Parts: sequence; structure tokens; C-alpha cells
Amino acid sequence: MRVLAIDSSLRNTGVAVVESNGSKLRALHFGIIHNATSLRSSSCLVAIHDRLTALIHQHEPNCCALESVIYVQSYKTAILLGAARRAAIVGAAERGLPGLRLAPRRNTHG
Repeated sequence: MRVLAIDSSLRNTGVAVVESNGSKLRALHFGIIHNATSLRSSSCLVAIHDRLTALIHQHEPNCCALESVIYVQSYKTAILLGAARRAAIVGAAERGLPGLRLAPRRNTHG
């Protein structure tokens, strides 16, 4: 099984494609979709969608795992994070990938 894992953000979306074979895991791809601060938000969303679509086409994952929305204090930040997450969801949904929602990792070190 191959899983496309996404940690969405407008400027730096983390991505990985991981393959499992029994109890063995292998990273086929990992990296960040960087969007320059000079890009408009709408252009960032298109870039996220397009780069994820290319990654899906290249690696043909079986499903997609997306980090759930985190708590933020700024409504502007929440709107931008939500938009970036939706761009990622649309990219996966267009290819028919079932999605899993993962809770954001919490810092337990104080």
C-alpha cells in the first residue's frame, strides 16, 4: 500500500509518499511544496493543487492522509490554513483517493 501524507500550509506544505510491505515501511518521496511570500494566496492554492496532482500521478498512492485542522488564535490564519487544506483535498479527490484525517501532533515537551 502507498500512502500520500500531507501537512498542508499555504507557504510550506509538507508531503511524503510512504509504501508499506508487511511490517516494512519505505519512503518513496518526501519534501515541502514551497510557495514564495511574493505569490498571492490564490496562486499558492493552485501551486499546491498542481504539485500534489503531479505527485499522485508519479507515485500512484492508494490513499491520502491529511493532518486535521489545528487550533489557531487568528481567524485569518485559520482561513488560510483551511484553504490550503482544501486545495490538497481537491487534488486527492480528483484522483479518487480515499482520505484519512490525522490529529495534529501535540508538543508534549512543555
